[in-house]
Amino acid sequence: MTMRGTPHHAPDSMTAAAVATARSWVIGAVVYALASLLVHSMTDSWATDQRLESTEWRVFLLYLPAALYAFLATLAAAQLHPEPFRDQPAAHLLACLPVPVVAQLVSLLRHRGAGVEGQAAPTVAMILGCLVAVAVDLRLSTGTPD
Repeated sequence: MTMRGTPHHAPDSMTAAAVATARSWVIGAVVYALASLLVHSMTDSWATDQRLESTEWRVFLLYLPAALYAFLATLAAAQLHPEPFRDQPAAHLLACLPVPVVAQLVSLLRHRGAGVEGQAAPTVAMILGCLVAVAVDLRLSTGTPD
């Protein structure tokens, strides 16, 4: 019985999987938002029109942070995704990848007229951040020595 006097039933595996996935999404979203706010607060003063004309500055101010947000959000979501669900590759990827992917899709929709570089470069940065995070998560979960 629970505190309210109703019998307690263990959640079935589908419910447990959904809760685990949702929890990973929430932590991924929180990490993504916090990383974005922190980096933007540090770099906004550097992002002048003159600097943003330079490819190197755009990479430094826009695309590297995009890869960092995706990496941190994906890794946090992946690390929080519990056993036994993380042993199922599709379920594990579904738990750790949607936050950066959805954030990138929203960004693409908001900046539709950004041109090829303005759409492709942040998308590639997001993909690279996610791939590195999945690789790091796999390495951490297998405990493979160096």
